[in-house]
Amino acid sequence: MKVAGGATTSAIASIFVDSSGTSSRQSGDGSHAGSQVGSQGEYRADWYPDPAGRFEFRYHNGRDWTGDVSVDGERFLDPLPRPDLDQSYAGHDRRHSGPALVANKARRSSRATAAMVLGIGSVAASWVPFFFVLAAVAAILALVFGIPVLRRSRRGQVVERRERGFALTGVVLAPIGLALCGVGWWLTVVTYREVDRFTDVGEHTVAGSSCVVNDGVATYSGTITNLSGDTRSYHITVSFLRPDTDNVLYNGGADVTDVPAGESDLWSVNVVVREDALQCEVKEVSGPLPFGES
Repeated sequence: MKVAGGATTSAIASIFVDSSGTSSRQSGDGSHAGSQVGSQGEYRADWYPDPAGRFEFRYHNGRDWTGDVSVDGERFLDPLPRPDLDQSYAGHDRRHSGPALVANKARRSSRATAAMVLGIGSVAASWVPFFFVLAAVAAILALVFGIPVLRRSRRGQVVERRERGFALTGVVLAPIGLALCGVGWWLTVVTYREVDRFTDVGEHTVAGSSCVVNDGVATYSGTITNLSGDTRSYHITVSFLRPDTDNVLYNGGADVTDVPAGESDLWSVNVVVREDALQCEVKEVSGPLPFGES
């Protein structure tokens, strides 16, 4: 138990004597707060929304308001309210004011909002290659932030509808995001394999044998030899330059697929040109373009 303002006292549940003289031990968690007022305007010994508006609940012992208060299940001691506190309670609900309650509500609201944002983010990023790891972390955090808010609501504590809606959205979307992370993992594996095939071409040799321009079409052809120990596929990029210069006028490419280890295969690149004479050279040899693009 804490004294309002920060001082700490013994964490022993307060025992109050109600108007009938019987003892009543209250836990201060607020879970049963809000008992009905007697028909003559008198209170039974129980927890009620704090009429002073400083905290979430305040204990009434059947005769007077006490200094025993509670916010979100955590108990405090607060100086006894004014003598006219009973009159201020009737028809005047000020539960949502007071510095302690406002700060607590702001913290709870931020957690509910964070749960919703993280849940949405986990679903949005879960299928993206490599980002699925971040999506999984976001989904877990959505559950961490959202579940406590829903638990407070189930225990009967005061949780605004919007806060509960935000938390519920995050908690519902988080498992979906985690499930979709499987798709993200699969796409990551596929993407890695495609990029690896493109960048790792193994040992090879390439040679051009003919560079001619005929009827507005430039043709450059040659052979490529696979010197690695595995069957390889290649994408050959060639450049067509202005003769005796480094001025590249055109680029083209050709795919050579499934060349067995130690064997050679022919390739040929054709481009439409306006010049009558061009110089040809191999610009780059890579693996097949990822996902079959050309």
